[in-house]
Amino acid sequence: MNIVIEELKPVHISSIISIARNLYEWITENAIKQIKEDAKRYPGYIARISYEVVGFIILDERECCVEIKWLAVKRDYPGRGIGTLLVKKAKDYACRKGKNILTIKNLWWK
Repeated sequence: MNIVIEELKPVHISSIISIARNLYEWITENAIKQIKEDAKRYPGYIARISYEVVGFIILDERECCVEIKWLAVKRDYPGRGIGTLLVKKAKDYACRKGKNILTIKNLWWK
């Protein structure tokens, strides 16, 4: 299985929204609206296998750190290292931006 990590682009937004919608136990409709807005505003990456988007991460560069705003992997792809690769890419991004802290906030939406 060849997992490719690439920059999040507007063409990927419908795919990441589909992933988020399918994680309905954790992600509400309000959160989905926020993900859609954040995907347009903040940098991020998608993971794909062949042409299928299977995960995403959206980042926010802060004064002292880079924050992971959203991270999700498609329901059918757990335990394959996709989330790990996305976090590694976020770490690389933070380092390139001169930030030595990568943070994430965990909120329960429901």
